[in-house]
Amino acid sequence: MKDYQIRRVVLGLDRDGLASHALTRAMDIAASCDAKLDVVHAVDIHPPLRGSSSGPEWAATTAAAMAEAHRALEGKLELSVETPPFAELPVSDYLTVRVGKPSEVLLCFAEEHSADLIVLGPHKHRKLFDFGGTARAVVARSPCPLWVETQEPKPIKRILAAVDLSEESEKVLALARTMAGVFDAPVKVLHSFFEPSFAYDFEGHEPTGPTYVIEHVRRSTEEALDELVSGFAWGGVEAETEFTSGEAFREILDRQGQADLIVMGSHGRSAIGSAVLGSQAYKVLRSAEIPVALVHQSAHPLLGA
Repeated sequence: MKDYQIRRVVLGLDRDGLASHALTRAMDIAASCDAKLDVVHAVDIHPPLRGSSSGPEWAATTAAAMAEAHRALEGKLELSVETPPFAELPVSDYLTVRVGKPSEVLLCFAEEHSADLIVLGPHKHRKLFDFGGTARAVVARSPCPLWVETQEPKPIKRILAAVDLSEESEKVLALARTMAGVFDAPVKVLHSFFEPSFAYDFEGHEPTGPTYVIEHVRRSTEEALDELVSGFAWGGVEAETEFTSGEAFREILDRQGQADLIVMGSHGRSAIGSAVLGSQAYKVLRSAEIPVALVHQSAHPLLGA
């Protein structure tokens, strides 16, 4: 599988400056990849309860709100941006302000401009990543890999790639390989084996199924992990595997002290094809204290997930 080519990075920015950590990271990634950066802000104006939302008064109100938002953000960016080459560029070269629902504005812009990476920061009322309508819609429907930065950016020296052994786990490895190249970091590929439900009684405590069956599935799953990683073209990136047991999100979060970036799949499609966010990705994003990079993959693992 080919590397993810990062040629265009899109950042969703609020007016409160609370995405400043994400801005710093987005600029660092764009500069490292010699990629174009777009900073996108949405002005969410609610139409009047009475009257037309397409008349001249509404158009004037919309234009004034956009101009005011652009001025405010331009002033903040001029004062805060220090990363070359962006510090030398006019803010108008990379700032876009549009009217609309924030998630739709960001997703449409990313689609229109063939974004290779979307970067998000935290919700304005919380330090950790919040799943309000905007963030959840972007995470679930992003047309490209997505990076979530909720803390002050730190150097990326170790990458943890969590795979579920679905048919598209190679997408996770490919994104991890790309990020390893950007940051010159080794990759640890983690799979967490969750014992089949038939192995427990109704209260979920004592194993009741044949232990040799469970052990056979476990061995097969571990072999599948080794085969996946050993057969992947790492292109000189240092990679190792870790096979463990337990619920995936807990095992991932338990290891965030040993990594600086988590790369995982979002399980962005339900069984009926609608855009959803998988429970494991949801739980990791809610509690992770290091950046998380997500890539969409199917929700049907081959073994042991």
